[in-house]
Amino acid sequence: MKAVDLYTQWLKVVSYDDLKTELLAIKGNNSEIEARFSKELEFGTAGLRGILGVGSNYINVYTIRRTTRALASYMLNHGLKKVVISYDSRKFSYDFAHDTAEVLAFYKIKTFFCTELQPTPVLSYLVRQLQTDIGIMITASHNPANYNGYKVYDNTGGQISLETAQEISDIASGLPYFSISRTPFHDAFENGLIENVPEELYQKFLRNAEKVRTNNINLAILSVIYTPLNGTGYKMDPFILRKNNIHVSVVEPQSYPDYTFKTCPFPNPELISALQLGIDKMKETDADLLLATDPDCDRVGLVVMHKGKAINVNGNEIGILLTDYLLQNKKLPNNPVFMKSIVSTPLVEKICEANKVKIYNLLTGFKYVGATLNILEKEKRENDFVLAFEESNGYLALPYIRDKDGVASSLLITEMAGWYKQNGKSLIDRLEEIYAEYGYYESITLNYDFPGINGVVKMNQIMNLLRNHQPLAINYVNVYKYIDYSLGVNGLDKSNVLEYNLDNEEKFIIRPSGTESKIKVYLTLVGDKKHFGAKQKKYVQWLNDIFYKEVLL
Repeated sequence: MKAVDLYTQWLKVVSYDDLKTELLAIKGNNSEIEARFSKELEFGTAGLRGILGVGSNYINVYTIRRTTRALASYMLNHGLKKVVISYDSRKFSYDFAHDTAEVLAFYKIKTFFCTELQPTPVLSYLVRQLQTDIGIMITASHNPANYNGYKVYDNTGGQISLETAQEISDIASGLPYFSISRTPFHDAFENGLIENVPEELYQKFLRNAEKVRTNNINLAILSVIYTPLNGTGYKMDPFILRKNNIHVSVVEPQSYPDYTFKTCPFPNPELISALQLGIDKMKETDADLLLATDPDCDRVGLVVMHKGKAINVNGNEIGILLTDYLLQNKKLPNNPVFMKSIVSTPLVEKICEANKVKIYNLLTGFKYVGATLNILEKEKRENDFVLAFEESNGYLALPYIRDKDGVASSLLITEMAGWYKQNGKSLIDRLEEIYAEYGYYESITLNYDFPGINGVVKMNQIMNLLRNHQPLAINYVNVYKYIDYSLGVNGLDKSNVLEYNLDNEEKFIIRPSGTESKIKVYLTLVGDKKHFGAKQKKYVQWLNDIFYKEVLL
């Protein structure tokens, strides 16, 4: 069906005033109609994620209900019967969670429902505790305020597999957007098809998160500024930090759930712009640290006060520090296991190698961490797990869940800072010591955006160009090793990722984002820091020729 025909159909059927108004506002605007109706929002391994608004390519009650109807069919086809649902602080998150429960109830699928918004790691924990078959988290993670999403978890508490996502997607493609049957929430609750998650499980989650502590130093020596960036960490993070004697001040304008994200329109703890209010408060109070979690509280950002300056510690650097700290301070099992994504800093590999411990290099996405933990669990080696991290500020240091954990990670990062402060150092001091021992590595993430309905086509063209014209050298440095992960490498799933290893130990990894219309480039620089600026400039020129001119030099 043509986009304009689908638009006309929606205009006739849509009943919600806000969506109806939105439809009328774009009448005659062909480019806007094409953007909203020329395709369907794809259900991928991270579920749905997209812009809020009317249309088959946007997030709204109709796309949510249709996806849930497909999920219900999938569950019935596989004899699955129980679900737990949580949601974040974004616009319509509660409403979408509510609608999801009503659709599932119509198909006699039992739902445990969170009575208030909860972090994503809590959802992963609840799946395991309640022994549900599926978990659903309504969230768009760290995306801008006009986004929302729908993440699906399997019975292990990890994100669903590629195969499961494809099966749900295939079912959804044959379903209508309208007339999806639902059982009213109240009726389903009265009939026992919907049940509130027991309150004690939230406290149990916190008790488990506290087990991340590796030593019992008194953390009262620390002063911490915390911001939940108007998200779900607003209760649990301050609670767990204060329970461990840490002095915590919360950034007031960001201390409560707020879907407008007025002071942080891009609520990503990787971005300085999102952290600025916290940095200002940190300077005013001379605090030791600023911790920031994203809206669904699975990522953690960090700023450290060092010699009177507030220094941002990026996701790779936090991973380096945590790896080093746990190797020094944690009582390790006989066969300790560390994990990281292939796009995360190779310096961690050097640290693990020097300490003779195993590190798994996994594809990007914590679903691969969860799957690897499940294998360890089956082998009765779950307790060998020590740490998993991704450069995008996601960390897990306990195997009690199967996803990133902004709650326990905040506590562990704070303990690490307290341990070094007790020993007369800041985290920046220790980071510089690590670089002095292993060499200086700088990891830079570059984003190339391809918006609009043809964005995916453009990204595929660029990836094909790279595959068909493999460069022998980049910036006059020989490419000694080229890896195309789409062919399957080292037992990993096939993935649309290209890696270039240069003779000078520097590295490029190029991959399309799984959740946004962009290609991400992960550049690793190695050597003398003073030359990094000039090197980066030349590498970026090579990349720009590919992305903007579609030529390889």
